[in-house]
Amino acid sequence: MDAAASSVEYYLPEEVLERLNAISDADVARLVGISRRLARSGLSSDDLLQETFKRVLETEKPRRWPRDLDLGPFFFGVMHSIVVSESCRPPCALCH
Repeated sequence: MDAAASSVEYYLPEEVLERLNAISDADVARLVGISRRLARSGLSSDDLLQETFKRVLETEKPRRWPRDLDLGPFFFGVMHSIVVSESCRPPCALCH
């Protein structure tokens, strides 16, 4: 690990919750727009956004939010990761 990566500071879980409780209507609209652009077949934009919030707020294995990254880019990264992992997953036999 290089020095730059080890010097990254992250929000604490309670700080993440505070930031999410304080998001504006404009932030919500931006997150909805991002989820609509990234959603793929099998995963609706609403499900993608809900899964993103769930992963950000998880206590067991939360997504770490770097302090130097704004809400939009951080959520975009989490959503993109979800979409990629979903697209790599083999289709469920019950779904087809």
